[in-house]
Amino acid sequence: MPSGGRRARLRAVLAGGSAAVALLCAVAFPFAPVHQPVISYHWPGEPGASAVPLMPYQPVSLRASWSCAAIERLGGDGTVLATAPPTSDALPALRVEVTGDLLRATSYGTHVAEAPLPPGECGWTLTSDPERTELRLDGRPMAAVRGDVRPAVSGIFTQVPTPEGISVDLVADTRFQTTASRLKTALGAGCVLALLCMLVALPAGRRVRGRANRRPRLVDCAVAATLGTWALIGPVTVDDGYIAGIVRGRGENGFVGNAYRWLNAPEAPFGWFYEVHHLWAQVSTAPLWLRVPSALLGLVCWILLSRFVIPRLGRFARSRAVPWSAALLFAAWWLPFNLGLRPEPWAAVGVLAVLCLVDRAVAARAVRPFAVALVVAGATTALTPYGVMAFAPVVVAAPALLRNLRAALGAATVAGGAAVAGPVAVIAAATASVLLPMFADQSFAAVVEAIRVRKLVGGDLPWFQEYVRYARLLEPGTFQGALARRAPVLLTLLGLLGWALRGRPPGVARAASVRITATTALCFGVLIFSPTKWTQHFGVLAGVGTAVLVLSVHAWRRRAGRDVRELVLGLTAVALVSGVVLAGWNKWPWVSDHGLTWNSMAPAVAGVRLADVVVVCGLGIAGVLALAAAWRSGGRPGWPRGVPSPALVAVLLVAATVSLTVGSFARASLTGRGYTFAADSAAALRGSTCGLADVLAVEADPSRGLLPALGDGWYRLADEQRDGRLPVVFGTSGEVRAVFATAEHVVVATERVAPSRGAEVRLAVPAGADVVRVLGAVRPPRAPRLTPMTELLPTGTAAVLDWPVALLFPCLRPASLADGTAEPPGWRVAPPSMDGSAHITYDLATGGPFATARTLVRERQLPVYLRDEPAREVARLYRWDVLERPLHPTRETRTVPGWHRDGRASVPGLDLEE
Repeated sequence: MPSGGRRARLRAVLAGGSAAVALLCAVAFPFAPVHQPVISYHWPGEPGASAVPLMPYQPVSLRASWSCAAIERLGGDGTVLATAPPTSDALPALRVEVTGDLLRATSYGTHVAEAPLPPGECGWTLTSDPERTELRLDGRPMAAVRGDVRPAVSGIFTQVPTPEGISVDLVADTRFQTTASRLKTALGAGCVLALLCMLVALPAGRRVRGRANRRPRLVDCAVAATLGTWALIGPVTVDDGYIAGIVRGRGENGFVGNAYRWLNAPEAPFGWFYEVHHLWAQVSTAPLWLRVPSALLGLVCWILLSRFVIPRLGRFARSRAVPWSAALLFAAWWLPFNLGLRPEPWAAVGVLAVLCLVDRAVAARAVRPFAVALVVAGATTALTPYGVMAFAPVVVAAPALLRNLRAALGAATVAGGAAVAGPVAVIAAATASVLLPMFADQSFAAVVEAIRVRKLVGGDLPWFQEYVRYARLLEPGTFQGALARRAPVLLTLLGLLGWALRGRPPGVARAASVRITATTALCFGVLIFSPTKWTQHFGVLAGVGTAVLVLSVHAWRRRAGRDVRELVLGLTAVALVSGVVLAGWNKWPWVSDHGLTWNSMAPAVAGVRLADVVVVCGLGIAGVLALAAAWRSGGRPGWPRGVPSPALVAVLLVAATVSLTVGSFARASLTGRGYTFAADSAAALRGSTCGLADVLAVEADPSRGLLPALGDGWYRLADEQRDGRLPVVFGTSGEVRAVFATAEHVVVATERVAPSRGAEVRLAVPAGADVVRVLGAVRPPRAPRLTPMTELLPTGTAAVLDWPVALLFPCLRPASLADGTAEPPGWRVAPPSMDGSAHITYDLATGGPFATARTLVRERQLPVYLRDEPAREVARLYRWDVLERPLHPTRETRTVPGWHRDGRASVPGLDLEE
């Protein structure tokens, strides 16, 4: 015993000492030095204006000088120097202008100086940095503005015929494009090693009996097959393109920036999973490959559920039916939420893993699983703001966990403060490990600035508007409120309510069931504080939510001697929830929605909504049973054999929604034309795919396809139009009427359309038509001459890929945002005209990364056609004609401490530093 006591004391001291080292390293990690590139531009590098589209918009510093001789060459009023084109009034640039005998200078929308032009030779200098903007004449101060009024810069422009005597030097803002120094790397490595030492030194606890069967079972194969099939045919999420753009731009940009708004500020302190996706994308950028991780995470989540969570819920879990019902309930949670690139699959696995570790720590009275749970919870928190719910299992089991920790470490150390210091150090070190993924790619100052910019631009909702999430869940006609999303969420909430009112049924383990239900309820509560209120976030509850549904289905079963009134109440509640679920549409984002059953209405048969049928039947049966229970004394009659229990109704509802979801996508995959994700996946499995671009063709010159006129307003249709391969296309300014006829002018069909002003109309040609006459068109009809998009934009072509579409164009290279500038490429791929969400990328008010680049181009839309469905618009293509030549920078590197910052990264119209 004495040697055992010394050994325990030694392990406790080692654990506490390692924890202290890990804690110190973790706290110092964000403030460690980082390497930052210094990107400098000098103009004139070449004659004429030059493109320098800065991102962020303002330089770290700017120095401009011009001579009075240059002003003389201006020959009158005009612009001596500007950092934006004359047509870009919205950009708060530097503008130095001459009007009469006065020189005026403005910067970032602020008046800097107005001074008379002196006679003879002279030299002007304007300098601007975060603290001060000053104008000097021959070295003498003429005017100055305190505060940050550095100009936004998209290029260097002048109306002076030759640039002699004019020069501009500026340094781009690269505060986010940093790499770790050796010291920072050493601190991170030291923290990891100290954590490992701490975990090894902590007691592992006693062995727990009753381990679950680890061998694969048929139900596991069914779950794996479902997840694999769903990855092949399932829908895209609304943010898959957003994340794909971030991930694909990470290598060239040098950091994980937002890429579509917020001045390309880093996603840190949340989002280390982007780095994993970036490494994964090095193999392939095919859409199928990019969402394989979510399918693998689904399998991991199922393994945790079936092996470590469900077996501990009680004796009922030993039934052979439970794994199959659990698999169905898991599919109901996972399929509608967790396929794709979003963080919910990662966070769902994280929350469930923490629950398993906490359960192990409590059952074995072990400290090591508790510490690992804190590390995993921290890593989950670093995924996304609502990842903090991974601490929910720790909070629920905190009393037991702390008792175990105190008993293991406090008693083994010397009396006094050390008895408390050891446990506190372990908890603090394990929790502080979250700082490593949060600040791995950024400094403390950069993360603080990124948070400030996101808060400044806005888009978030406060905690007291959490009702918006549930309003969206119940909103018909949108994918946010799709019936597949309603079913698991509403049934889980109903299960939690029933658990709170009824308590634990027979056959359920008390401790494990309380932990899982309390954890799930707390997770719903944590969602209140997430900054955005989308229904997609419910996916993080897929693991714990499935476990609650397994408990609920068991609780709702019919059992001998049970009060019928309780089951009547349960049947009523489940019927109402079923009605609300079936009132939703089978709606999904973008291209995934095409060709699905009931995607434009609630499920109905022969015009009768299934939601109404279920509610009426459910309430009718419940009412009859309630009357029967009231009629008979005691209210405990036997449950009629032909009447379904609430558990059966709930399982049937889940089975129906899962079958509809998977079946409708399978049907669309087999019968769909144009583009389907299943066809894209098949192409990827064959080894080559350019995604949506493979089935798109571009009309590069609309003037080439005009139909030959026959007189009296009739036009002969092309062969490709008569056989249905091409539509008739014409421009309108209002309502038009298209008349299709045979060669003898026998009318075949007439169509009236009223598009928006200036829009183009595409009409399918009816069978038997040879000629067409369009009344009200402003441009004659044509048969478009098409070029495959993959020929016009071959693999590797740079383009701005708007966030709704970026996932499905894997062969195009996203335009670079490296070195403090935004590359103006030759192309832009945009979503359909009905989707206006892409504007954030070019809007100054949202910190759009390509706002400055867009001022340097002339944008022309080229019509795009989908193979086999040419009248259906799935994307738009714009040609960007870059008007100015780029100015080439010089590059150096400097090392700065983690707290260093060069002023603010300002968003025009939203902040001005005083």
